[in-house]
Amino acid sequence: MPKNYKHFFLLCSLFTINISAQNQDLKCRWVHTFDYPFVLDSLSVEVESIFFPSDSTVNFDYNYSKGTILISPMNLDSIRVCYDVFPFAFHQTYARRTLNEYDSSALFKPKVPSTSWVDSREELFVTDQLYKSGSISRGISFGNNQDVFVNSNLNLQMEGKLTNNVNISAVITDQNIPFQPDGNTQQLQDFDKVFIQLYNDQFSLSAGDVVLQHQGTGKGESYFLQYYKNVQGGMLETKYPMLNGQAQTSLGISVAKGKFASIEIDPLEGVQGPYRVRGPNNQRFVVILAGSEKVFVDGKLLTRGFNYDYVVDYNLGEITFTNRVLITKFTRIRVDFEFSDQNYSKSIMAATHQQQWRKTRLFVNAYSEKDNKNRPLTFNLTNSDKETLSEIGDNLDEAVISSIDSVGFVENQVLYKMVDTVDATGNHLQVLVFSVHPDSALYQAHFSQVGFGKGDYIQLSTTINGRVFKWVGVDNNGVLLGDFDSDILIATPQKKQMFTIGVVQDLTPTDYVYAEAAFSTNDLNLYSDIDNEDNQGRAFKLGFVSKNRTLGSSNYFLSSRLDYEFTSRYFSAIDRFRYIEFDRDWSISSEDLTIQNQDHIFNAEIELKKDLDNLLKYQLVRRKRGEFVDGYQHKIQLAKGFGKFQIRSDLFKMSNDQMDSHSKWFRWTFDTQYRSKWIIPGYQYQVDRNEITVVANDSIVGSAMNFAANNFYLRSVDSAKVRFLVDFVIREDRLPSAGSLIPESRSKTTRLGFGSNIGKTQRVDLLFTYRNLENLIPQEGPKNDENITTRLDWQGSFLDRHIISELNYQVGNIRELKREFIFLSVPTGEGTHTWRDENQDGIQDLNEFYLALNPDERNYAKFFLPTDDYVLAFSNTLNYRLNLEMPRAWRNSTGLKKLLSRFSSQTNWNIQRKLTDDRLSIRFSPFAKIIKDEDLIASKELFRSTWFYNRSHAKYGFDFGIFSSRNKQLLTDGFEAREIKENHFNIRYSPQKEFLLRFFTMQKTRKLASDFLETRNYIIREKAMTPEISWQPTNKFRITGKYSLIDRKNILVEGNGESANVNEFSLNLRHSKVQRSTLSANVKYAIIKFDGEVNTAVGYELLQALQPGNNVLWSVNWQLKIASGLQLQLNYNGRKSPDSPMIHTGRMQINALF
Repeated sequence: MPKNYKHFFLLCSLFTINISAQNQDLKCRWVHTFDYPFVLDSLSVEVESIFFPSDSTVNFDYNYSKGTILISPMNLDSIRVCYDVFPFAFHQTYARRTLNEYDSSALFKPKVPSTSWVDSREELFVTDQLYKSGSISRGISFGNNQDVFVNSNLNLQMEGKLTNNVNISAVITDQNIPFQPDGNTQQLQDFDKVFIQLYNDQFSLSAGDVVLQHQGTGKGESYFLQYYKNVQGGMLETKYPMLNGQAQTSLGISVAKGKFASIEIDPLEGVQGPYRVRGPNNQRFVVILAGSEKVFVDGKLLTRGFNYDYVVDYNLGEITFTNRVLITKFTRIRVDFEFSDQNYSKSIMAATHQQQWRKTRLFVNAYSEKDNKNRPLTFNLTNSDKETLSEIGDNLDEAVISSIDSVGFVENQVLYKMVDTVDATGNHLQVLVFSVHPDSALYQAHFSQVGFGKGDYIQLSTTINGRVFKWVGVDNNGVLLGDFDSDILIATPQKKQMFTIGVVQDLTPTDYVYAEAAFSTNDLNLYSDIDNEDNQGRAFKLGFVSKNRTLGSSNYFLSSRLDYEFTSRYFSAIDRFRYIEFDRDWSISSEDLTIQNQDHIFNAEIELKKDLDNLLKYQLVRRKRGEFVDGYQHKIQLAKGFGKFQIRSDLFKMSNDQMDSHSKWFRWTFDTQYRSKWIIPGYQYQVDRNEITVVANDSIVGSAMNFAANNFYLRSVDSAKVRFLVDFVIREDRLPSAGSLIPESRSKTTRLGFGSNIGKTQRVDLLFTYRNLENLIPQEGPKNDENITTRLDWQGSFLDRHIISELNYQVGNIRELKREFIFLSVPTGEGTHTWRDENQDGIQDLNEFYLALNPDERNYAKFFLPTDDYVLAFSNTLNYRLNLEMPRAWRNSTGLKKLLSRFSSQTNWNIQRKLTDDRLSIRFSPFAKIIKDEDLIASKELFRSTWFYNRSHAKYGFDFGIFSSRNKQLLTDGFEAREIKENHFNIRYSPQKEFLLRFFTMQKTRKLASDFLETRNYIIREKAMTPEISWQPTNKFRITGKYSLIDRKNILVEGNGESANVNEFSLNLRHSKVQRSTLSANVKYAIIKFDGEVNTAVGYELLQALQPGNNVLWSVNWQLKIASGLQLQLNYNGRKSPDSPMIHTGRMQINALF
């Protein structure tokens, strides 16, 4: 659709905001399309206000005397209804006293609670004290064009009492969805989860998908043993009296779902993402377990969510930061997560025990996780492979096996043949060569990317469905020419265990002493006994704590701590037990941490505190860790208020003598602000100086961070109705060069934040960031780098919510990932695509897969394969929604108001563009025209606007809609773009109560453009008109007749002018019995005149998976209520096309409601 049409519709919608009226808020809810009347609301509904947003043709009957609504039968199981209510329920009786109370025998009559069948909820098993909801379904699908397929779905929520002393809580979902939820919200919706818990005040027994965790560091909790594991198993927790005291014990036995890892991500200047999360062994692709991640930026824990700090794609292992988080090349990003580690079956056991006896508290903890070396899940090990693994000890880099496997010929898989060859240096080798011949294509291999010059295979660019590799060997000098290898690095089976025991002794109400000992086991290779001497480790910690001791009559409290911590050389933690940047604060590199050493840490701290604005704290830390740490840390924290002035200061100083170098670190943050009644002006100075110096010549060779920053800010008070922030930061960074520190860059960052309610019905939030980075070392990059990120959110409602509008606009810098895709076979009906062998060569080419239109052909699914190739780009996003309805009070007016009251509209506009054009007018405007198509590397654009007249009127009405969609993707071989533009007009008229006449007309254009699969390109223009007549003499029976005239033509300039003319006749019958059964039948007869080649992408789209000539399609659906809460569904579909066999497909499914 031309953009000026979009702007016209949007302008017309916004123009109506000037209209004013008052009425009640509109209520909307989803309801089941029962075949019997049901209560829509506890209050009486205004009939004229009822409408169905998704379908303006729905007929209904509302009974004021009963407060029930009956919706005409339809194919949908549920529909969204919107309505307005009166402040009373007209179907209820209102009285101060009832006549029953004056009945002299009323007290002697049994009180039977009255129930109404329209309020009852269907369920298979009725329980009083147990609330449950959900359903279970089992089905089977079969036909002469598909294999037998069985499907099942389960969704059950349960809460309540099993007995008077035992409660139950359960969530069981199984929806056969092979991927995890989107990580763009704080709360996640699991598709497949089983969790059952029995509990009371003394015990809790959980089973299914549970979380074994111990992350506390408080009094009486283990310091060394920290873990958070998503597992499948059981866990028992109980409390009981013991030895004149209280005790609690927990035990968990389970199978692991993932493996813990903590990795660092290298950021790019001004780029919000996405950033790939790699595995701990540099695995390219990992699947993050949903909800297991913790993302830290500069040591601070972030919050997941589109409206917060970051979003995560769990299936691709990618994290993207929102505009709330400023990402620069100096940003420190660390991610703790669990990832799907499917190498071996892994068992996990965890047990805890705590016991309180007077002033003494004892705690014992045990944890064990172990791989089953006899059950590898993703590969097979030969006896030779096991012998190799037994000989490498803990040298895991040598755990390499061949991935070549003789699997025999399998259709539609990428296979190879083994051939003898001689490389450029004269060596005789056996190599893999791609083949499709059944007599030689017998081998399968999994190639791993090892880097250019390290492998002897390369990936070919083909249209074959799957990745194909070619052997290239070495050059004349023996240098490898490829970047892939058929040998793969596998994980060895491992075992990790820890046992801790500790005691806490209270001395006074404010003072106590404690001690803890820990013993660890870490076996990196269960196949080998070599290097087992480093498997065992130990640790202990003891200390004294005094908390909140009062100082005379002052308002200040004194707290202090003194402790000593020791870890042996081979002590191994389960998960990290120190804070996220503990080792960084000692200037220890990740390489130094791989060298095992004893660790001695002495800590002393004292704090004088009144509140958060008045405190003084000092901490001294002494650490000795082999030859890499021998130093001190001093930390001082100060906060003091002087009337309306507030100062804060944080100082950190570190000195560390390493093996042949010395590291020192000085960090200081000073903040002062004036807290007036309305605004808070302030200034913050921050310096961070880290220097690593070689002792021999006193030259600086490294620095973790070295900068000074001045921050001037002005913000509103927390209680202000209008919240704002103005922030301006000047920062200069230095780096070591030739033995000294030199200026490396200078940046100026401006941030503007604003948030306010506008009146009672509007809200606006704005966040704008501008960063200018001046590179002071020209050879390191461009002289200047400018980055701009913006986010604007606006929500508003007008005319007592008759007009509802939302706007979200964002601008930023991102990376776009180049992707590959393949098609994999799935059970028929569960896929999205079909394969048609156009050239009859038996090889699945990518250009032979089409979006399936017939259910029995949906036997392939499209999967994207991520790569490591990214393209830097600018992004802008616009999301706009407008719902418009004229004031209902106008319906009782006359003239223009009465006419306008019959109009309503819904508009949605979504634009997301990723482009390389750096002009500000292009970067900021989602509507700007892109001059060069290659500058737009990816886009998603969707515009939908529908205008209604008499939407809820039962007699007549019409609607007019505009739809436009464009999607462009960046693939490894080029671009692929799809575009749809559609205009439609629909009018309905009911001359009598039993009859409904409809006329529908539509014009659509579909476009597919690919610069690597050019044979699939097309531009199809489609015109259609459809008259329809329905006769419904009763609520039980309806018959509908329809005729469609459709004209489709390929208007691509490079095309052959293919065209299809379709005359389609259809008849639909529906019969229903209230609360019992529904039967519907449909038959279509399509006469198609076609000009072009049938077995092409264009032909498939023009024919819509049918054939030229006479085509017949039919279906029968029967839904039967067997018992309360038990339903049976039978479906039969068939079709017959010229020169094709008749296709039959049947489905049977039974649903049970809880």
